[in-house]
Amino acid sequence: AHGTEVAGIIGAEFDNKLGITGVMMNNVELDYFSYGSNSNSNMTALMKYKAGLSYLITHTGDDQTAVINCSFGIEQYAVAAAFGNAEDTNVILNDLNSLNEELSQHLKKLIDRGYDFLLVKAAGNSTGEQYIEIEDGDLEEGDNWSDYGFIPYSKDKKSDEYQKYSNLYKKYEDELNQRLHSGKLDAQYDVFSGITDAQIKNRIIVVGGSSNPDGSDYPLYSYSCRGDRVDITAPATNLQSTKGKNDYEKGLNGTSFSAPYV
Repeated sequence: AHGTEVAGIIGAEFDNKLGITGVMMNNVELDYFSYGSNSNSNMTALMKYKAGLSYLITHTGDDQTAVINCSFGIEQYAVAAAFGNAEDTNVILNDLNSLNEELSQHLKKLIDRGYDFLLVKAAGNSTGEQYIEIEDGDLEEGDNWSDYGFIPYSKDKKSDEYQKYSNLYKKYEDELNQRLHSGKLDAQYDVFSGITDAQIKNRIIVVGGSSNPDGSDYPLYSYSCRGDRVDITAPATNLQSTKGKNDYEKGLNGTSFSAPYV
């Protein structure tokens, strides 16, 4: 679903009288790598990222530059960096730095083999609406989401998150509201956008989101991560794109849909 929405913004057909037209219209070839995202394991995520990058970069060919849209991230990092206590923050940033260093080394090996790439990375939508910091003892032992002291927040009553954690939402309502749209969420605290090695960092464009225009101004999308690591912004609110079964949909929001414009 998410990948189809992203791909449609890039390459939906032109003038077929259906839905929308993509930025590249009929002039693009898309390849993709699909993976499940229901694991909170850094090692699992790292293996998926490496596999996907290797496939997309080498499949493009050694005489071309692979341009790769990255509409994903691990949002707990930005939230914990901004709002976690010192101990939690140190742990999560050490994990993040290790993950990014491993990815950086992997990408450098591909460059050394003669391949090249440009990553276009969504800045993320990590406002306080999505994660709530909780206290020890609130969750059962072994709950994967509790690794960094945060749980996911959902308004969807049918979602797994809502079924599992809704009893805690009321308890942390004040903490949640305090963080909502705080403006403190920095895009550098994520996979790929947190890479510091110049050779790789210069091949990564981080894309923030802009909202519908207010007069001649295009304000930053309130959920968008921000900071010096954001290179450019693109539309992020009330968008249309493709969906399954040859259909399209309206009302999409998020930096996941900003990155494919770029």
